Amino acid sequence: MTRRLRIGAMPSAMGIGDISTRGSSRTSALNARTPSASVSRAPGPTTRPENRVLSTTIRIFGMAKRAVHRRARKILGEEPVALVWCEIHKSIPTPPKGVHRAAGRGRLKPGHHWLLYVGAVVFFFVVVPMMLIDKLGTGRRDRSNARPSASASGRDRDRDRGQDPANHVFDGDWSLTAGQLLLRWYGHSPNPKRLVMLARERVCIATSPRRRLSPTKADDFRIVAEFPLDQARVEGEAGQPRGFATFRLRFADGSWLEVGRLGEPEDADHFLRTING
Repeated sequence: MTRRLRIGAMPSAMGIGDISTRGSSRTSALNARTPSASVSRAPGPTTRPENRVLSTTIRIFGMAKRAVHRRARKILGEEPVALVWCEIHKSIPTPPKGVHRAAGRGRLKPGHHWLLYVGAVVFFFVVVPMMLIDKLGTGRRDRSNARPSASASGRDRDRDRGQDPANHVFDGDWSLTAGQLLLRWYGHSPNPKRLVMLARERVCIATSPRRRLSPTKADDFRIVAEFPLDQARVEGEAGQPRGFATFRLRFADGSWLEVGRLGEPEDADHFLRTING
């Protein structure tokens, strides 16, 4: 009986060992495959969406700029040599009444957003009364000193106007090309932005009829002034600091007009390099 039990136990022990060996081998094989799968799939969800968002943003921005160039090419009938958005960076001087009337009494200031008017109303009805109340307390003591300072500031303004009545915006002669262009500058559009385009044989100024526009997405601007190269040229220095660069439109009759606030740094740099090349 004892021998039979020992002999019968041996196959069972061998069977258990065989089963455990097979199970451990399968488990180790499964564990060996699992890390490799997790490592290969882990970077996917964290990197791919970011790359997609970045590429989509770049593609949309490029398409927006291409829309402006495509519109410029369409209205010019040729590929523009250079172009840039710009503005008159200072207020237009007040012309003589007769000159303004003869030009149709066009607007001399750009249109503003409605939020600006809301701010003006708040300033008038809230800030101004508070300032007046504050001034009533100190006005009597400072009255003697305020009068000489006011008269001095008035003399300074008169002297400044005498030195530069054109406010460095144009040459000062309203009867010449630059002056006539200024008189009708905001009559074409209340938006202050203008697109100056250089073609092979002409200089063109375009604008959008809308009050607000995006310089990278505008696709409805039209030409409002056009000059052949023997009647107008563009003057400006390359390498000017971004945000402060300006250039002048100089006309054959000796008049000139200065603009600034150039948009799109890449277009501005290319434009200034082109006119200096």
